[in-house]
Amino acid sequence: QLAVWRDAVTLFSHAVEVVPDSYFAHTNLAAVLVQLGRPDEAAAHYEAALAVYPTYPTALTGMGALRFGRGDFAAAADYHRRALVEEPQSPVVFANLGAALIRLGDTTGAADALKRAVALAPDYAMARANLGALYLQQGRAAEAVAQLEHAIAIGPDSAARRNSLGLAYAHSGRWAEAATNFELALQLQPDFADAQRNLAVARARVGAGG
Repeated sequence: QLAVWRDAVTLFSHAVEVVPDSYFAHTNLAAVLVQLGRPDEAAAHYEAALAVYPTYPTALTGMGALRFGRGDFAAAADYHRRALVEEPQSPVVFANLGAALIRLGDTTGAADALKRAVALAPDYAMARANLGALYLQQGRAAEAVAQLEHAIAIGPDSAARRNSLGLAYAHSGRWAEAATNFELALQLQPDFADAQRNLAVARARVGAGG
């Protein structure tokens, strides 16, 4: 698909040249540059869009995602909060905010945001997976299992989700199911070191009758 994205760069770059104050063209060009792995250029175009239209939610969300990718979770959360002012019913923005708040250690705020995302979009796999992982951190294994099982039913091809579900089963004392999910994680990603270690523990517990 790289050729398609490069054609889109040409298209939106031309649009920006013709109408330099087009926040829409700047935002679309930024999104394409993200797809091509050019985040610094993308950030410049998101900033150009926001200079014209400071409350444009798509550009705010895009900047939030870029800040998250750079490890600036506080700035990411701020951008997503600003986007929610304009799009208060967006499950994507709530999910992104929740992910940033997890990294900031605000588990209460993260849970609230992720629950809002799931309420707005019940089949939003990423939001359910993140909520399940958060519940697991909080020692709420049964709730973690419920969220992660739902996430995997929607999108089964995620090694990270399989590993998280395995951990949730392990914390529930369901070692055979834990082992099965660690095995499935390794089928999807054979070099997944955490899943390899977790599988060894789960197999030992199963063998010991745990």
